[in-house]
Amino acid sequence: MADSKKSPRPKGSRTSGNTGGSGWSTSRPGGKNGGKPAGKGGQERRSGAGKSVRKPGGSPQGGHARREDDPRISGGYGKPRAERKAPSKAPRPAPVDDFDFDLDVDLSGEAPAAFPSPARPAKNARDARPPRREGRAPAAQAKAPARPAAESSGPEALEEGKSVTAGRNPVRELLLSAPRRIDAVYVRKGLREARVQEIVALADENRVKVHFVDDVFLRRLHSGTHQGVVAVTAAVEYADLDALIAAVADAPLPVLLALDQVQDPGNMGAIARTAWALGAAGLIVPRHGGAYVGSGAMRASAGALHHLPVARVTNMSQALDACADAGLSILCADSEGEDLFAAEIRLPAVLVMGGEEKGVRHGVSGHCQQRLSIPFRREFDSLNVAQAAAICLARLGQVKG
Repeated sequence: MADSKKSPRPKGSRTSGNTGGSGWSTSRPGGKNGGKPAGKGGQERRSGAGKSVRKPGGSPQGGHARREDDPRISGGYGKPRAERKAPSKAPRPAPVDDFDFDLDVDLSGEAPAAFPSPARPAKNARDARPPRREGRAPAAQAKAPARPAAESSGPEALEEGKSVTAGRNPVRELLLSAPRRIDAVYVRKGLREARVQEIVALADENRVKVHFVDDVFLRRLHSGTHQGVVAVTAAVEYADLDALIAAVADAPLPVLLALDQVQDPGNMGAIARTAWALGAAGLIVPRHGGAYVGSGAMRASAGALHHLPVARVTNMSQALDACADAGLSILCADSEGEDLFAAEIRLPAVLVMGGEEKGVRHGVSGHCQQRLSIPFRREFDSLNVAQAAAICLARLGQVKG
């Protein structure tokens, strides 16, 4: 009967649930809150018909026995992951509308007038845009605020070598003393003071052009204090054409040099330097299209422009006609003209020199009476306009004797 005896169980220990088969159980001592599990590890293994065998070094698993016949294990926790079934989700009940009224609106067709459909761009709307021009600035740069551009009413004020006189009193005194030195007067828009009105009246009286511009343009001319009035002045005071024609006969070399759109101030200064040294009567320059008689031309002339009279004309052809009416012969430097050293030349005369690239313009050369060319002993393109003027003046000096 030894087999029918039950194995002794420690006092206060118990098993949870049916222990059939093999499984794990946790032994707890009795008491209100329980105590430490019996044995060192606190776990027993039951085998056979309810016999428990302690697992060495075991630890309680949450205070509950793990059994193979536990419904939690047999229901899915003990099965492989592939055999588990995903819990079914109950369908969510449909929302209940608390507003119990109907709208008598037919939404089956188009939207009613009270709810217009939003306008949608066509599929090919992007293709219908005009093509972007090459070199156009990116959108980020296009949105940047652009700097206000100055007015272009006085382009001559932006040329290199020009000097300015700023302030109301200095400009007024310049208009009273040397109005021929002034190219233009620039007045800020909106000024109505009496002194400003006097400056405008003096400029009109001396036939000096007045431009009404904004403050940005004035600051480009003069960065200091300008009081809203700036005058652009030449390095010399221009002479009157009639007075220059009358003084030709008294010059050591009775010749006037007319510069038809000579662009380089250095060339203009070099021509003035040669003309003054050889005794010429003066220069005739166009108001537009030629080099400006400024600091650059003054440096190139080595100070000769302070002594040589310069007349500025609006129309070069009309100026040549006026010289011809006064009895001066009109000479023109042209590569297709007659030999400078063999031609018969009559003085006093006006020698017309053309620009660096195109020479004398066709409309101006039509008012010339005689064309002269410098003979070359070797094949070469052309000479600099200042060099050609020096050679021609030297030859005219020989004619004068």
